[in-house]
Amino acid sequence: MSFYIEMTEMSKIAELANGFINEFGGEVTLARYPNKQHDPVLGKVTPGQPQMLETRGVLLRHEAKDIENKLILTTNRTLIIDTTVEPEKSDRPIIGGEYIGRIVNIVSVKPDGSTPIAYFLQVRI
Repeated sequence: MSFYIEMTEMSKIAELANGFINEFGGEVTLARYPNKQHDPVLGKVTPGQPQMLETRGVLLRHEAKDIENKLILTTNRTLIIDTTVEPEKSDRPIIGGEYIGRIVNIVSVKPDGSTPIAYFLQVRI
């Protein structure tokens, strides 16, 4: 049995993954702050105006066994998003007009090693 996937099959898999997210997910906005500036008077970084990047996703809670084993904090959720936007750890996810937390980890699902079919974001609420 071969696990080699042809590129045409990969695009079909990506299409199926995005179809699942579109059917069962909802609107997600990633607020990206590309123009952060250091304010020498306040000694702080000011975020500036965010880029609002629209995508779709599914927000999941973790199983109790994962939380009990301390693998995942009780305040963590997994946000699975489609491939319309490549997320960055500094992005701030927004669902229903509310910031839901900060991204602490990103896993890009690339079965063929190059074509992403989904992104799994570990979000700390």
